[in-house]
Amino acid sequence: MSYDVSIFHKDTYSAWIEKTDQAVELDEIQHVLLESNDVEQFLQRLVKYKYQLEQQTPEYQEFVRYIGKTPISVRVFVTEIGFSVPHWGNDEAIFEALQDASELSDSDTLVLYDCQTGEWTL
Repeated sequence: MSYDVSIFHKDTYSAWIEKTDQAVELDEIQHVLLESNDVEQFLQRLVKYKYQLEQQTPEYQEFVRYIGKTPISVRVFVTEIGFSVPHWGNDEAIFEALQDASELSDSDTLVLYDCQTGEWTL
């Protein structure tokens, strides 16, 4: 279990909103690809926030930053960017993950979803 925050294309949010009356879960809708220029800017800024590349696969890139001994991991997929703090993580790491995700998702085409609270930040 972990504290998770996701960044999606705003059209993914719109598609989800259209289906909320049908009680559809977020993972049940078609996710829109993130804009390539948004991902490029995000990755450039992520490094400035002291995240280091840990793993690169054909499906995603994973970056990690430590707050004390607690890792904040960021996985960048083509349709989603996910921030995750392990369940044993401290409140400061959760705060930093939320703050970083919010600051780095400031593009007009990106929206932030807090998986724990179910809240969207547009």
